[in-house]
Amino acid sequence: MPTPSVTTAQRLRRNPRKSVITAAKQPTFEGYRGGRTRTCNPRFWRAADHGSTMHFALAAPHSAPQRTGLRGKASAAHALVVGYRRSTDVPMRRSMLLHLSSRLILAIAAVLLLAGCGEDAKLRAAVDDALPSRATAGDCSSEGGLVDYRAYLCRYELDANRVEATLAVASRLRKAGYRVTCGEGSDDGIDVDSFRGDVSVFAHVIPRNGGAVKLEFYAKQATPLARDLVNRGSGCAPLRVAHIGTLPCLSGWNENPRATALARRLAVRPKALVRGFVDHGCTFLFRTHGGFVVAFGTWSGRRLVLSAHRSLFEWERNERRAYARNAAVLVRTDGTLAGRSA
Repeated sequence: MPTPSVTTAQRLRRNPRKSVITAAKQPTFEGYRGGRTRTCNPRFWRAADHGSTMHFALAAPHSAPQRTGLRGKASAAHALVVGYRRSTDVPMRRSMLLHLSSRLILAIAAVLLLAGCGEDAKLRAAVDDALPSRATAGDCSSEGGLVDYRAYLCRYELDANRVEATLAVASRLRKAGYRVTCGEGSDDGIDVDSFRGDVSVFAHVIPRNGGAVKLEFYAKQATPLARDLVNRGSGCAPLRVAHIGTLPCLSGWNENPRATALARRLAVRPKALVRGFVDHGCTFLFRTHGGFVVAFGTWSGRRLVLSAHRSLFEWERNERRAYARNAAVLVRTDGTLAGRSA
């Protein structure tokens, strides 16, 4: 390899990009790897000139690797730098990338919007399947769809008691091909759970003052857990629905002369804890001058039969705590019971 002249080396150091490789020269190649230009020896790495245009240049002698000749003498070797020249096209390419990114985001949003609209129509039709004909118009809204399942919510009012409203909703769902079950809900309400195919419809019947009820519908995609709970449910037989919650326990106690006489005889305090178990009956926890007394009632058709009563055991501390926190039933002087709202 010919040794470059001093003039050539100076020219290369001043402006290495304008140098030209001739056929007479046989330089050592450097390759672009991992964001750097690299020679055969890692000690001579040099930062690559990132850009859009490939260029070739001879490295200056002072930056080239040293090679050992046959006689053991080190000689300077020219290196061919393979890199990318900085270009003014980078801002343009960035703007094009931003433009394409915005177009992609808009396209994804449009797809999600169309999918959400189609899912909303499907869920809205499911709510219409459960809605009684006499229900007054309410407000509806959608939620979810990105992380959680898409859901459709509606609220209506119906001029009926909670048992009539529950049976009307369950009947509409069964006629539409849904599997249905009923259970106790919050606020003395009744929950109706159902599914058909890949759609679940939940209805919550809440009693209100004045004889009307509030209906809340919630439709979404049916999960395996929701299907399993409905399949394991006990259904919505009219007599079973009539015994759901604590309200039937209160009316059953008040219609039983033996029960009211027991409350008068025990001289109970002015509040009680009442619990309803739709498949087992009701429990009534009173506090008397001699301590706590619990009475048990079972259903015989539509009548509540008082089966037994006893003093609370010493180890039943949870019942005492529940009475202190949740006792919300008033005990009248004639032995009848009433809810706090009555």
